[in-house]
Amino acid sequence: MPHSISRLLLEAITHHQQGRGAEAKEIYLKIIALDQNNAAALNNLALIIGGDDGIDLLSRALALKPDYLDASNNLHVALHRAGLSLAVQGMYEKAAPYLLRALSLKPDHKETRRNALSVVTHLGLAALAKGSNKDASGWLDQLLKVAPDIVEANVLHCILTLPRIFSDEAQVETQRKAYSQSLIALRQAYDRTPGADWENAIGVALPFYLPYQGEDDRELQSIYGNLVCRIMADRYPPANLAGPPTDGEPIRIGIVSDFFRQHSNWKIPIKGWVSQIDKNKFRLFGYHTSHDHDCETSIAASFFERFVQGPLSIPDWRTEIATDRPHILIYPEIGIAAMPLKLAGLRLAPIQCTSWGQPVTSGMPTIDYYLSSDLMEVNDSDKYYTEQLIRLPNLSIYYQPQPQPSLPLPLTRDQFCLNSKNVVYWCGQNLSKFLPKYDSVFPRIAQHVQASRFIFHEPPFGKDYTEIFQSRLCKAFNNFGLNSDDHCIILPTVPFEIFSSIQKLCDVILDSIDWSGCNTTLESLLHDIPIVTAPGAFMRGRHTSAILNMMGVTETIASGIDGYVEISTKLGLDPAWRQFIRTKMALNVHKVYSDKSCISGLESFFVSATKAL
Repeated sequence: MPHSISRLLLEAITHHQQGRGAEAKEIYLKIIALDQNNAAALNNLALIIGGDDGIDLLSRALALKPDYLDASNNLHVALHRAGLSLAVQGMYEKAAPYLLRALSLKPDHKETRRNALSVVTHLGLAALAKGSNKDASGWLDQLLKVAPDIVEANVLHCILTLPRIFSDEAQVETQRKAYSQSLIALRQAYDRTPGADWENAIGVALPFYLPYQGEDDRELQSIYGNLVCRIMADRYPPANLAGPPTDGEPIRIGIVSDFFRQHSNWKIPIKGWVSQIDKNKFRLFGYHTSHDHDCETSIAASFFERFVQGPLSIPDWRTEIATDRPHILIYPEIGIAAMPLKLAGLRLAPIQCTSWGQPVTSGMPTIDYYLSSDLMEVNDSDKYYTEQLIRLPNLSIYYQPQPQPSLPLPLTRDQFCLNSKNVVYWCGQNLSKFLPKYDSVFPRIAQHVQASRFIFHEPPFGKDYTEIFQSRLCKAFNNFGLNSDDHCIILPTVPFEIFSSIQKLCDVILDSIDWSGCNTTLESLLHDIPIVTAPGAFMRGRHTSAILNMMGVTETIASGIDGYVEISTKLGLDPAWRQFIRTKMALNVHKVYSDKSCISGLESFFVSATKAL
């Protein structure tokens, strides 16, 4: 029998090599009927059949003979092709198992690594967008199981330990600890195997949601910031920096941002600064790292002597910035977009600053100063920053009210199942800002204000997050013997003009605690709605209180959670006091606008910082 099978196998191979696949197929099938364990026939027949049936045959061949190199190579190719074909068709969930299995056969195959990473990253980010960090991490777990050294997957896996919203208070500490451990593991991995992949990896995802946990982030940000700076310094040579300005020479200032467009970071603080800085004393250069462009981008460009828009590569950005030889570079929002983060990890100017577009320390040794607001910082705030803290006067921003959009048909309370007897509390901040430990404030208010209605807004990044938040509200209200459905309304994501018009229908604004509103608070001022806030320990929890302090409307600034509930309740039950606060806000709102003192403070900082060079 073995001799006859060998003859058949040789005959089949001959037909196969001469392009007579049908004849070869018949003989291979005959061989397998005689000997189901003939790995060579299974392997060769798989090459003719192809597809999932071919993959099954190759799997059988390897099960019989694990060291069969040809079958292993052929299975890898078949799996890779199948997965890639499905990925091209957008069928990522079907593609992933093929590519992961192909990678398990050849963990060092560059193309398979790249394609498996691409598909799994797509699935992970898609799961994250729907609200499932668990599903997103699940795909990465599978990838890292077969190729634990893929840098991008490790970085993304680390960042995914930071949920956008928490299901309960205990999860905050659990995930924070997980992030800390994962971050330290990344640092150790770079110590062992530095390389080019790390530069791409740090742009895969950023720890944007770390500050939402309401804790002191200096230590964790320092680990992350130092790692980013090491990665960038190892990849690029030191830049040729400008020397100090000579007597009478205008100071050259560059601003690097992803948001020279209709965005809160453009409104606060960039637009006010660049529009008001004295162009006779300071030369301004803008570096727009995003490809996004709208009407505000054109306005932005008009304020700069030179304005460069990307996207560009790191070497090209280095060249563009070197052309202008800035004395000072400002990165207003480190940690939100990848390119400014990477550039901030380099030393491209003798003085480098960040500000509160992302209101947390960068942790980067390449960033010298943090430009903040005197009204938003407390006496010992310096300890929360790796940078030297600069307290600019008042809010630190030159802000002008935005034109209020109008709707063809005015909105009414009836359209939202509200009536004139309801006391409507506006809770319009991003749901990520509402921490579980403060969920009880809403039922505590509702206990006293029985006609209360709390309006929240669904975030644009996934309904699963809304379901988590609804579940928390349900539990919180149940603890007080109340039904959250009787009091809470979560509206879908809407355009700004509708968002603003709904807000105008409300009686009281409830500021989020530990990360308060800023842009939304400023935009609400035109409606004169009383705002209740409880200043937090960190600057990001003190935006609204700073705004109210500047206006002199301090009656609704609470000293703690009990005070927050008490003030909110009083505003709900006492229409006369509510009207008093509205009137006071209307009379004092002008104090917030067009504040030139912060510009003078900013210019004085530029002069003193460059004199120290």
